[in-house]
Amino acid sequence: MAENLLQISDVVHALDMTSPSLHAWFQKEDIGLDAKLGGGWTRFSFRDLCKLAFIRRLTAAGQTLAHASGLARGFDAFAWPPELEEMPEQIKSTSKGHLVVVGRSHEGRAIMVLMMGRDPDRRFLEETFGQTDLVRILDLGQVWAAAIDKAIESREQRRTEKELRRKARVRAQKRVEELRQKRAIRQPKPAARKASAEAPARG
Repeated sequence: MAENLLQISDVVHALDMTSPSLHAWFQKEDIGLDAKLGGGWTRFSFRDLCKLAFIRRLTAAGQTLAHASGLARGFDAFAWPPELEEMPEQIKSTSKGHLVVVGRSHEGRAIMVLMMGRDPDRRFLEETFGQTDLVRILDLGQVWAAAIDKAIESREQRRTEKELRRKARVRAQKRVEELRQKRAIRQPKPAARKASAEAPARG
């Protein structure tokens, strides 16, 4: 699983954020991620990425970070088999068509409803939420798929660049070794140097 984890550069690319902005989130709210923050080499799971993408979309729609983070923690109640971390395409396919409806109940309580494969009708919205004009409907499948695709794109580019740097180092080391060997061939052996130095004296 470790090789499938994401670096913060992959996550910020997927979320269209900067590293300082994302770190500011972590300092303000306990989002409830799998990642162990503060170690210097944080690695994120796809589950983390999906949570963050959801929060990003909600905050872009006007929700506060605290509210969005609280709603995102609601995903902890859903089963997330560990094997999904090895199959991001499966995450995309299983979430396709799922909608999330976010708003406040008639009592003013923040609620989130997951609609699996069907659109919420007006009657449902009026019965569930207090002010339907403040309801946000997000296509969870699209949000997650877009974030996963961009994160994988960033990860593959990073791996390609790392491999290119490795090959460049190997070529440089090989060139240094070749030059060393050439200098060793050109340089006379000690015995040969001594014989050439004594030759005039014998004459």
